[in-house]
Amino acid sequence: MKTLLRPLLVIAICAAGSIASSTQIWEQKTLEDFEKGESSGISLGAEGKLQLSPPVDLVFETGDPYVWALARDSRGRVFVGGGNEGKVHLLKDGGPSVFFKAREIEIHALAVDSGDNLYVGSSPDGKVYRVAPDGTTSVFFEPKTKYIWALAFDRKGNLYVATGDKGELFKVDTQGHGTVVYKSGDKHVRALASYGDGVIAGTEGRGRIARVSSEGQVFVLYDAGAREISSVAVAQDGAIYATGIRVGSTQPGQPTLRTPTPAAPSSQPLLLESALQGVMERIGAGPQPPMREPQSSELYRITSDGYPKQIWKSDRVTAFSVVPLADGSAMVGTGDRGLIYKVNADERGASVLARAGGSQVTTLLSDERSKTIYAGTSNLGRLYKIGSGYSAEGSFESQVKDANIFSKWGHLRWTQESPRGTSTKILTRSGNTREPDSTWSPWSEPLSQPSGQQVTSPPARFFQWKVVLSTTNNDVTPVVDNIQLAYLPRNVAPEINSVVLQPRDMAIERMPVVQDQQFSQFTQFSGSGGSSSAPPQAPTPALRFVPTRTSTKRGWQSVTWEARDENGDTLTYSVQIKGDGESEWRTLKDRVEESFFSWDTANFPDGAYTVRIVASDAPSNPPDLTQHTTRVSERFYIDNTPPSINGFTIAQEAQSKGAIRVRFRAIDTATWLNKAEYTVDAGEAHIVFPSDGIFDSESEEFDFVINVSAGEHVVAIRVSDRANNQASAKQVVSVK
Repeated sequence: MKTLLRPLLVIAICAAGSIASSTQIWEQKTLEDFEKGESSGISLGAEGKLQLSPPVDLVFETGDPYVWALARDSRGRVFVGGGNEGKVHLLKDGGPSVFFKAREIEIHALAVDSGDNLYVGSSPDGKVYRVAPDGTTSVFFEPKTKYIWALAFDRKGNLYVATGDKGELFKVDTQGHGTVVYKSGDKHVRALASYGDGVIAGTEGRGRIARVSSEGQVFVLYDAGAREISSVAVAQDGAIYATGIRVGSTQPGQPTLRTPTPAAPSSQPLLLESALQGVMERIGAGPQPPMREPQSSELYRITSDGYPKQIWKSDRVTAFSVVPLADGSAMVGTGDRGLIYKVNADERGASVLARAGGSQVTTLLSDERSKTIYAGTSNLGRLYKIGSGYSAEGSFESQVKDANIFSKWGHLRWTQESPRGTSTKILTRSGNTREPDSTWSPWSEPLSQPSGQQVTSPPARFFQWKVVLSTTNNDVTPVVDNIQLAYLPRNVAPEINSVVLQPRDMAIERMPVVQDQQFSQFTQFSGSGGSSSAPPQAPTPALRFVPTRTSTKRGWQSVTWEARDENGDTLTYSVQIKGDGESEWRTLKDRVEESFFSWDTANFPDGAYTVRIVASDAPSNPPDLTQHTTRVSERFYIDNTPPSINGFTIAQEAQSKGAIRVRFRAIDTATWLNKAEYTVDAGEAHIVFPSDGIFDSESEEFDFVINVSAGEHVVAIRVSDRANNQASAKQVVSVK
């Protein structure tokens, strides 16, 4: 028998997945795990530990949507600038008050000189104002540019003004006379920090960090390749820290920092995106496209001898601000969840030090006198104070665990350190909605056994735990890490999504696979003549792809199916068949591991049949928990018998010279006839239709006339059924 190999095909079979019906373990132990949760008063350590954060206290709410600049004078007074009403707030012992109000709507830059005069940079089309300690105001310098982004003094008392959208840096002397000392070639000079007789500048466009002297000598310290250098700061040892943002969607020429993403809706008033659009148009930025998350943020450190290095990167947050700390680490303010990171001095990672209440921590200020860090936030515009030691209490809610299926919760265990005067509580809850709501179970009573304690929350699909830490001594904190939950998903029956009968005379076989080779492409068998009991569906992630090949084999039939198991259990199949009029299913093959089966139908009587596939998850479950499901194919025919030809006659037409009339009857026992043809003297075959003009039954009459020349001729006929079984006959006729 001739076998025709067909191109390699790929078919999917079920394989064990990550939600098998055996006991599963959900483990949370890394910073990446914990960053997906929600914290209040909790630090997330780089090594994956939860502990109390430094105290983060709300100093006051500005009433503005944004805080973009902070400054402090020698008297300890703190100035707060933002938008959108051009206000500068003053924080002193008596509380906050409005110290200055510009005509322009945005305050992006503040600086204080040695005489405690405050310098205010306003936008758009703004000015640099000088405000004396008593509040007396004058215009100090007009750069005649669209934006003023940052201000900084050198040690000679010169003021540097970073501007956009021409990307120029001005040096302004004590009399208010300014000159351009750096034309960056970028759209904006975005960030400044005092550095000896000059400044350190960061740009938006090519993301460069440059040292600029008072004489206008420029030396690029680092070409970061980021879209924007959003902040720069200089440590006591002369090291330079800078945050960079790689942006995939921000429109060129519009810095990221000035368009913070609107916060999620809450009970408090928020600046909606439509309002933000209006604000940006008011300051001359034009209509704004929808804002999307930047691709990544980075922190760079340039040592005092000029060596640059990226020391931190995050694809989760946007870095807006940085301040060096005394221990050699750096604090980074981010959005859009108000997280403040501490990047370790040894470069071994970063921890989430604290969380402020705003959506973005847009500016940070270190007050060395009081050993306090101030954080300004946007959405909403607030000022926070980050103290030393540990908060008295904090809580952390884990991300919601989706078990993918109704599950029973087992033991929860964790590792903890509990110094004297501290306490640790772990609570759990569960529900069947993706977001926790009033339909979830209440928080459980605290668990108290770190070595493992049974969860009392009811079985459900979703689960969450909460850690509550507290201390009576702000010099010590409890620590929790490596939290593990055991759970058992409910075993459910497999699903058979489709059963497909392949064209007759096609056999499928599995090819050898070296080291369980995986295939990423999926081919659904159907082809011409195939039929399916359900529309084809896309393969699920729990499918493993197996290479197969097909061949043409006379009388063979193939069936394929697509099945899945919500638990990810390994499945086996039983292939069964039943003919019309039969009451019992007969097994063709049991314990089939593939999702296809081929068999030779030669020993089956002609007739109509149905195939049934039985899927079982027995390989992954004990007998008392095993589940089965079945699906039946469409009805199909086995037909291995050719049609019969009866009453074959040829007669010469009396009234038409050279014409002969051919008559016969063709009958098939199983399937409809679908083709008939004749030849004369082994010549070209001619198709002929039944007398009624249509092939629509197992029995057809044929009656047709052929014109031939005089003499002896051999007339042959051939008839085919839908299973491509053929019968033929011939007669010799003499024509006068």
